[in-house]
Amino acid sequence: MLSGPLALGERRWTGSFATSVPSVFSTLAVGSGLDLRIDTIGMTGEALSPRVVEEMRAAAPGCRVANLYGPTEVTVYSTSWLSTDPVPDGPPVGAPLTNTRLYVLDDELRPVPVGVAGELYIGGESLARGYLGRPGLSAERFVADPFGGVGARMYRTGDLVRWRSYGQVEYLGRVDDQVKVRGFRVELAEIQTALEALPGVAKAAVLVRQDGSGGKQIVGYVMPETGAQLAGAELRERVSARLPDYMVPVAVLVLETLPVNANGKLDRWAVPSPDLSAGRAWRAPRTPQEEVVCGMLAELLGVPRVGIDDDFFELGGNSLLAIHLINKLRATLNIEVDIRTVFDTPTVAGLAAAQRPASEPRPQLRRRVMGSEGAA
Repeated sequence: MLSGPLALGERRWTGSFATSVPSVFSTLAVGSGLDLRIDTIGMTGEALSPRVVEEMRAAAPGCRVANLYGPTEVTVYSTSWLSTDPVPDGPPVGAPLTNTRLYVLDDELRPVPVGVAGELYIGGESLARGYLGRPGLSAERFVADPFGGVGARMYRTGDLVRWRSYGQVEYLGRVDDQVKVRGFRVELAEIQTALEALPGVAKAAVLVRQDGSGGKQIVGYVMPETGAQLAGAELRERVSARLPDYMVPVAVLVLETLPVNANGKLDRWAVPSPDLSAGRAWRAPRTPQEEVVCGMLAELLGVPRVGIDDDFFELGGNSLLAIHLINKLRATLNIEVDIRTVFDTPTVAGLAAAQRPASEPRPQLRRRVMGSEGAA
């Protein structure tokens, strides 16, 4: 532990091990002028970002960084990661400690493959017996372990994680932070992690906002590192290389600081809404057919106007509205577009290039039921 005089005004702290919450260490150590001589710094209680790791190494040169994870229900620490290597994609929460078992499972308690997000369950010798005087909650969180011996239990953490290829667990966020956008299950914490991994980004936050048509849009907010010059459009383009298209924010806004509420979480009422028309080249319809489709999209999405290069989903479209669009195209213009085409080429120009004449209505197929119309 830390040793040596800690009197008021003392500038040197020396010790073998120090532990802290990342945000507290960052606030106290960075720029304070303290002379820290520490062998190992253990971070716990919050997600650890690459930026804080580098700040720790700068504040205490030569130190090792440990990322420690574990809920109280399993005697606090369950995993650890210790490394002096670079962490460009963010440090994992680590591998299981002795006598601890980790499972990353889907909704039906089946193990998920490496790289796929799932809920973390913890088994082993360190599990608590349950919550005192709360048998219902105990039964909900401490469940039977189908992979252990007779009577084995595991704790359902509610944390969203995934295995990395080298046997370490990466923390992504909370299961209850998942949202559905465009028919896909999205982990906002995974998008936040991808944004914070970009050079020049000190901190990021991600929100889902309702658009004018009732659809959901992912919006990213970033705070730049001191002296960094960031552009939202460029950040969005760079993060799109790290994420599937349905997880890419419709806009990334750069703010001097991220406003938080009394609980320390992003104050969603204090951050601006994105102006999706700003900086976007607008091309008018080139044909009468494109003019009709643009008007159709504007009506469906509740926006003033739509250009031929505007993205259906970025303007608030979703899978349900995509079906309405397909039906309108068929009924109004007698053209056929399938749902995959809408997802692959979600612009008026793209739809125009992929369209084909609608086929003749297919005759209704009659199901022949044994006994009603003779033998099938």
